[in-house]
Amino acid sequence: MERTTKIRNKIEELFISRKLAVLTTSNAGQPYTSLVAFWGTNAN
Repeated sequence: MERTTKIRNKIEELFISRKLAVLTTSNAGQPYTSLVAFWGTNAN
């Protein structure tokens, strides 16, 4: 299987199996995290 296809399949698996993600940023050297919901669709 081509490397790009493997990566795409892994990302699709993550979108199917997870409904929440952690978004991390920083400001003035301080870390901030936010719990965010997301939804993925098949773009094909």
